[in-house]
Amino acid sequence: MVAQVLTYAAYLHGIQRVELERVVLASHLQRRGYENLISAVANDDQERSLDTEAFDQGLAESLASGWFRIVIVLDAAPVELVRLVGYLEAVTDKLLIDLVTVSAFEVNGSRILVPQRVEPARWPPEAPRATGAPRETGYGVPGADDSLEVIAHAPQEQQVFLRRLTEWAIGLGQRGLVPQLTTYHGKAGITTLLLRLSDGAGLVTIYRDTRSSYLQFSRSVFERRAPRSLAAVEAAIGGRLRQGNVVYEVSDQLLAALTAAYEEAATGQLTT
Repeated sequence: MVAQVLTYAAYLHGIQRVELERVVLASHLQRRGYENLISAVANDDQERSLDTEAFDQGLAESLASGWFRIVIVLDAAPVELVRLVGYLEAVTDKLLIDLVTVSAFEVNGSRILVPQRVEPARWPPEAPRATGAPRETGYGVPGADDSLEVIAHAPQEQQVFLRRLTEWAIGLGQRGLVPQLTTYHGKAGITTLLLRLSDGAGLVTIYRDTRSSYLQFSRSVFERRAPRSLAAVEAAIGGRLRQGNVVYEVSDQLLAALTAAYEEAATGQLTT
């Protein structure tokens, strides 16, 4: 499936709008009674604000550069699909995938549909910790105590890395910069420390899986909550910060930049 998506995106890269309408989308447009893309877009333009020239130019630029956005709407998001979306966004900076789940509710005799965007960087969601029967899914535990316990069982070469990051995360929590510090135990033996902000999103996540330990970044959260800190973080990692980027070593410069980013996210101010 990964290969199919990337191959299809590569095929679209560089084709012209005419080819897109007459070859790729022809059957879809015909089934819906549209002559071309403009008429399809105009049909949904309730405000009648469509600028056809701007639309043509934007479409041509996207096809030429290979920039694509895919929106997938489902009743529920399988774990495998969430992982695939996260992987695809991590390996390319020209493919944006919106994974949306829709729930239906009955309110006073009316049916209401509630969409929710699934962000791979914030997946999986927390689950209540239960006792007794063996667990079939992962579960989240408030705080970093469980993460500290896991460190003792990690290979010696990973312990320094994990302990440094975990203690740094605890310090952010004590300062109120990370309101939701949670250890998540995955059923595959992966343990993550989630440094979530007030809206439930996190700039970074600390991972300890069965083979390695690393720090993963969420560029989309940086852009939304700490955009002015991006430059310093990118300077510290020595390159562009992409969705799902990971590092296996953390310098003093990077920790300082990440601390400033969490301060910006929490206060709206960039400290120097």
